[in-house]
Amino acid sequence: MLLWADAAGTALYGVIGAELARQSGAGPLVAVVMGMMTATFGGLIRDVICAETPLILKKEIYATPAALAAAAHVGLGAAGLPFEVSATAGIAAGFALRAGGIVKGWSLPTYKSRPGREY
Repeated sequence: MLLWADAAGTALYGVIGAELARQSGAGPLVAVVMGMMTATFGGLIRDVICAETPLILKKEIYATPAALAAAAHVGLGAAGLPFEVSATAGIAAGFALRAGGIVKGWSLPTYKSRPGREY
C-alpha cells in the first residue's frame, strides 16, 4: 500500500513543484527539474529517517515518473491548456509510469563498470 501512496504522491508533488517554480518565474526546464526534485527528495528523506535504502537509489523507476509528471504539466500549460487539465494530465502520466514500474517491474538500465577501471 505504501508504494501506491508513494506513486500518487510522487506524481502530485512533481506537478506541485513544477507549478510553484513556474509561478516564481522559472523557465520550463528549471520548472521540470524543480518538480522532479520536490517529488523525489521527500521520499529520500523519509527513507533515510526510516533507515531504509532510498527508493531513488534502487533499480526501479522512481525519479523518471516525477520528471514526466512535471514535464507533462509544464508542456501542456505552455500549450495553453487550463491548469486543471495540465495538472490532472501530469499527475495521471506520472502515476501511470510509476504504476507500470511497480506492476510490470520496469526499470532503467544501470551503470556497469568497464574492465580495467576501479570504481
